[in-house]
Amino acid sequence: LSGMQMTGDAQDFELRTLDGGQVRLSALRGEVVFVNFWATWCPPCLEEWPAMERLAQRMSGKGFRMVAVSQDDDWESIREFVDPGASTELLVALDPKGRLAKLYGTEKLPETYVIGRSGRVLARWVNAQPWDSPQMIEWFEKAVSSGL
Repeated sequence: LSGMQMTGDAQDFELRTLDGGQVRLSALRGEVVFVNFWATWCPPCLEEWPAMERLAQRMSGKGFRMVAVSQDDDWESIREFVDPGASTELLVALDPKGRLAKLYGTEKLPETYVIGRSGRVLARWVNAQPWDSPQMIEWFEKAVSSGL
């Protein structure tokens, strides 16, 4: 798959979510976690969003979670774009000062990390991707079924 790079262990994080809760990476251990850095002012991010939602729906109930980490400054711009009840598999979190993006070494938006069940980064993609393409869905299904 084009644009994919491999890296090491994922840094733990805890962020506030759009629904008023918190998401902590270590609490999702045992699931494959898709962490996408994005912003409402990033056209490629908005372009890939519908495919991310379709991937979340397709992978629902399979030990797969998505965390969309917004680099926006406020919740209002995000709420105008995201329906907070659209998917329980796709959590929207806020990283307004970009601390988590810096910790992960994010170079540009959108950027996505896939973290295996053990907390190891399985893949990293820079730029928008066709998340709901047959090849991507097959890759994610293999990642989930492999137990990595």
